[in-house]
Amino acid sequence: MLFPSYRPEEYTGRGDKYLKEISNELRRIIAKKQNSFSDKNLKLNSQNLRKIATCLTEFGEDIHNEIGIWNSLISRGSPLI
Repeated sequence: MLFPSYRPEEYTGRGDKYLKEISNELRRIIAKKQNSFSDKNLKLNSQNLRKIATCLTEFGEDIHNEIGIWNSLISRGSPLI
């Protein structure tokens, strides 16, 4: 799940150039933190680390820019949430 591979080209903004860097740093933080988990079942593999970091980055982007995507998913009871 990489930003350039699935984000629509027509939806771009000035801050988009930072999103990949933010996502990568968040992935590193989560990976480092999960090393302290005693239960191996709580640890994410690298693919799932990328996915959660991307999801959290986009959640932050949505909140910061008041886009409303997450609110619409929540209000409709989306199974993705």
